Amino acid sequence: MGYGAAVKYWEIILENPRDAGWNCGSMTTTDGKGRSIWVVAAKREDAGSFIVHADQELPAFLELESAIPPLFLRAQQFSDSTIRELLL
Repeated sequence: MGYGAAVKYWEIILENPRDAGWNCGSMTTTDGKGRSIWVVAAKREDAGSFIVHADQELPAFLELESAIPPLFLRAQQFSDSTIRELLL
């Protein structure tokens, strides 16, 4: 897939989890000292939730990408019973 100049890195990073059935979202907030914090989350019914935070946008998305086991980035190809067997 080609990407236009307006596509941000985090949009590309989230493409795999979304294609595999994950619900993903992000937000930015500030801590008690006024510093920005990025919070990124992904959730899937059969795999649970992953929530990460970082002080910059791209590292937060990279951390989320590394937190999701590769099996679950392609798990739509497997049945629920196969996933359970692979995890045991």
